[in-house]
Amino acid sequence: MSTRDITRIALFAALNSILEVAGGGLLHMMQVPFTGSIMVALNLVIYIAVRILVPRTGSIATVGLITSLIRFVTTPGFSITPGFAILMESLVAEVILSVMGVNRISAIVSGAALQLFVIVFRLLSTFILYGWEMRKTFFATANIILPPSLHGSMIWAVIFFAGLFALIGAGVGWISYSIAGRLVRSTNHTLEKKAKIETGQGS
Repeated sequence: MSTRDITRIALFAALNSILEVAGGGLLHMMQVPFTGSIMVALNLVIYIAVRILVPRTGSIATVGLITSLIRFVTTPGFSITPGFAILMESLVAEVILSVMGVNRISAIVSGAALQLFVIVFRLLSTFILYGWEMRKTFFATANIILPPSLHGSMIWAVIFFAGLFALIGAGVGWISYSIAGRLVRSTNHTLEKKAKIETGQGS
């Protein structure tokens, strides 16, 4: 891995960490609904951008690992849950973008997969922390939209939420790919300008 690649990975790891610590912390403090989904959407932009700039296996996972460690040490009580979620989502993105390449379709698939990961991780962690009684809240939320004949059905509730989050994630992936492209162009322009300045100073 070249020095340029390391610099770009470090740059995006720092940016992702700032988003997680400052942005994620603020959203959690304000108790904004679906904070996890919002942060995953922002993370996906970073993952796509770093993969374009550093087209090597492990570039996304490295950004995720660094971000997860920083999130761990900055989380009150040193809770491992946020950091672990960040690391896992980066691995999901790493696998999909490595297998499918970086394009609009893989971004859509990544967006859907990461949003599904969010709901699965949230449900599992909630049931583990608060017990099976939390299924009442889960059902109550699903019952708002599901027809009366399907009320109380775990299977249909899961299908409903999975479909909803996958659809949202697909849209997020589409948008993220466009934003990542702009971010890549901006990063390249900034790094090239910096290199020219350094070369001029050295001559």
